[in-house]
Amino acid sequence: MRANEFRWGFLLLAGIAIASGVLAQQGNVVWHEIQINVDENGLAQVRERFFFAFATTTELHSFEQSAQENGAQLSKWQRFNPLIYPHAGREDQTERGVITLNADPQNPLQKIVEYSYQMIDPLGIRLESRTERLARYEISTEKNRGLFVPFKVGTVIQIPKYTRLTVELPATARIEEALPAPAQRPAENVIVWQDTQSNQFKLTYGIPQKVPTIDLTRQVTQVLQTPLGQGILLVLALVLGVGVVFRKQVAKKIEDYLVEHSEPLGKIPSRPKAEKE
Repeated sequence: MRANEFRWGFLLLAGIAIASGVLAQQGNVVWHEIQINVDENGLAQVRERFFFAFATTTELHSFEQSAQENGAQLSKWQRFNPLIYPHAGREDQTERGVITLNADPQNPLQKIVEYSYQMIDPLGIRLESRTERLARYEISTEKNRGLFVPFKVGTVIQIPKYTRLTVELPATARIEEALPAPAQRPAENVIVWQDTQSNQFKLTYGIPQKVPTIDLTRQVTQVLQTPLGQGILLVLALVLGVGVVFRKQVAKKIEDYLVEHSEPLGKIPSRPKAEKE
């Protein structure tokens, strides 16, 4: 009886030790940043940063060894820590993924796993309306697509307290509506969510449209490079040449007419001399 209890107690302690070692090796993700830069086509460049904290340098060195083994393979990092995955969409909607390990300049016992990738599928962006001057777009969670779907828990979308989600729209964009209310609005085209939950996430924004301009110089140059344009140039040259010759002839005739019909001027009398006294 005592032997069995001893054996089970030993196995329990060993299990706890192994689990503690694994947890120490993985560290704790104490902070998570998601930076999403959206272009005018709705595609996005994403950078996620996972901050791992460790209690001792031994744990830190063990983590660095595991990180070296994981390399840049997302599948290995996901097995190492399930939190490391693309939060801007599904993995099959991404490309050009790059994973790097960086030091935290503010804390020597922290490491930052940075995961950067590009979305090949628009973030659930829908064109609401378009005029000559403004195009209005909306990002939502309809049809289980888009930016907020990875944060869904049942029917509720939750952004944890330790996660900061920043969305930066094109520089000319202006945010019109955001649900729920953002934590920060650093600029007219930037919005930040953190520690919030809602059954609906929505982001509506407008982008001014460029008014088309006519480049007359370019169009004239293109026309003159065609056979028709060269013909027009030849005709203009002939017209100008004829005009110059005709102008000279008219001026000559006018000059001859004036010479023939003008009377010669008489001799200008000299000033009379003063009489002597």
